[in-house]
Amino acid sequence: SFTTGAARVAYLLKTDDIANVWAVPAEGGAAARLTSEAAGVDDFAISPDGTQIVYAALRPDGGADLRRTSRDGGPATTVLACPTDLCSTPQFSADGAQLAFERSPVQPDGQAGDPKVQVLDLATGQLAVPAQDPTHTTRSPRFTADGRLAYLDSTLQAIAVFDFVSRTATYIPNTSGEMGTW
Repeated sequence: SFTTGAARVAYLLKTDDIANVWAVPAEGGAAARLTSEAAGVDDFAISPDGTQIVYAALRPDGGADLRRTSRDGGPATTVLACPTDLCSTPQFSADGAQLAFERSPVQPDGQAGDPKVQVLDLATGQLAVPAQDPTHTTRSPRFTADGRLAYLDSTLQAIAVFDFVSRTATYIPNTSGEMGTW
């Protein structure tokens, strides 16, 4: 026999100008703080099975590392250290095996440079760059239900849909600069 947890809504809440991940039961009740990052959290994603949260933990230098906590806010662990970069916008694949994200170099003034979408295999720790040309500015990764990855290729002004099996991409013209969704 087993029980399931009640549905909760996770969100970023700023206190003293620092955002962290909080959750509240969908039917109402007390909110619980799930992360305690001193510099705050930029963005987060919940795994498809709902057991873990991966988030961009901000650093004072303007960068961010990808960290993980349980759905109940257990001790956080580092998924990917990005010592000179801002790693943000995490997105899980439908099977939870991969994590796509944006990686931007942090400039000397603390500002982020042009992002590049990368994909982390959570089992092996292997990193991949799905862009056909790694010099392109790419952002806004979104996984499809069948495992392909879509992202905005700002250099080509197109949405790229990358197939991990064939290692090829299909490009959909997009001059709006905005990413679609599945």
